[in-house]
Amino acid sequence: MVPTLSSLFSKPDEHDLSCHEALARTFESPAPPTPTPAEADALRFCLALGEGRPWKRLPGTVREPVSFFSSSSSSSSSSSSSSSSSSGLPSHLTSLSGSASSTILGRAVGEIDTSAARVLAYLWHFMSYRRCREHEAKDVDALRAELRVPRSRSAFQVSGVKLPLIDERVLACWWVWGVDGESFVAGFRPHTDHPDPACVSRINEMIRSHKTAAKAVVGTVTGSYRITP
Repeated sequence: MVPTLSSLFSKPDEHDLSCHEALARTFESPAPPTPTPAEADALRFCLALGEGRPWKRLPGTVREPVSFFSSSSSSSSSSSSSSSSSSGLPSHLTSLSGSASSTILGRAVGEIDTSAARVLAYLWHFMSYRRCREHEAKDVDALRAELRVPRSRSAFQVSGVKLPLIDERVLACWWVWGVDGESFVAGFRPHTDHPDPACVSRINEMIRSHKTAAKAVVGTVTGSYRITP
């Protein structure tokens, strides 16, 4: 009987919605946490990655509701370097400007029928019931975890990814959110770029103690979201 009652009255989607609404109120608060210098630097770096690059729309996506673009950095390495060097970022963040110029960047643009704050809340709520179900369906027993830093604009998101024919990958990211004009923005960088060694150590321990993540390859990813009402 208890399993039946538990299943009958389980409302995971309603719980997710409630969490999203609470997070949205935090983001829209007139007195949100003040960003630290490290958070401001990291967010500025993430947002600058796509600036000054020529974007090419991917074939076959013209009629899609979301527009997809790519940028071959071989043609924009000089602009990437100049934008990074003039940004005033600390050396531990600008050090990747060279490697960023040797990669391919992706970009997606689309309309979402909800508030900007709720979109950001969805991105921030990494361990929602819905996203965990999707993760389990695709990546089975791969690691998925989050760590929010109290009284800050930072959080960590860790996700294992199962890939065919190659070893499992683990992506551990430090996320930062902010406001730019009328837009909410969020940037993510490798967790090891966070200035607090204790936070980095906790994420590393999550990976080491997980049965599949401990054997996986830890990848790195950097990017940003701009959510404009």
